[in-house]
Amino acid sequence: VNRGIREETLTQLKETVDMAAGIGAKYITTHPGIIHKPIPRIWEMCTEWALQVLGEAADYAKNNGVTLSIENMPNKSTYLCTNSDELDMFRKKCGCGITIDVGHAVTCPDPLSFMRLPGISYLHVNDNKGDKDSHLCPGDGILDLKMLRLHDRMIIELNDYGNVLRARDIILRSLF
Repeated sequence: VNRGIREETLTQLKETVDMAAGIGAKYITTHPGIIHKPIPRIWEMCTEWALQVLGEAADYAKNNGVTLSIENMPNKSTYLCTNSDELDMFRKKCGCGITIDVGHAVTCPDPLSFMRLPGISYLHVNDNKGDKDSHLCPGDGILDLKMLRLHDRMIIELNDYGNVLRARDIILRSLF
């Protein structure tokens, strides 16, 4: 709702694109937004503003050889893109890629629907018990590791380096 926050968000996204282009990165990921008052008219207005900012950032990224990728979010009433239909609508309207956080997906009713979307840049891989975004090592929660076979670009998104190494081995075993 706040114009200044929207403008600062766009500025920071463009700075991130510039840094990514400078190091030869092909993709950057951003969250789509949060709406603290899920009242229908506020939701619609904020969604349009998010689409506007992210669309402009996606165009800027394309012009610099980078793909802006919007991440799906955990199943909470205040987050945008908590279902695959809304995430796909953002992808189409913004002209961007999408990042599937499989830990976020498994908090939602149909996690596999995210994996079937076109335009996936890569996966963020972590796990949880289905109730919150706890960033567990894959296999320590409810994630069906076979889902990872659907894509070949992944980032292990954990908070502990030892678990990153353990996750790498688990993922490699699950792929073959």
